[in-house]
Amino acid sequence: VHEEDEPIFKKIHSHLKDYGFILRYPEGKENITGYPYEPWHIRYVGVELATKLYNGGNWISLEEHFGITSKY
Repeated sequence: VHEEDEPIFKKIHSHLKDYGFILRYPEGKENITGYPYEPWHIRYVGVELATKLYNGGNWISLEEHFGITSKY
């Protein structure tokens, strides 16, 4: 990810929840998800769950929400 791209990703990420999407591999959650931050990797989970996981911009990963490990 290039630093000059970050502002557009932040803008996109702030609206994902409105359409039921989440940022699948949030920044700073690498040890939880098992994957590096990927600002382009989004998933549809529905508006209700996406709104919960958005957490004011501090994304909660699916692993955290469901209490699972990234080691499958």
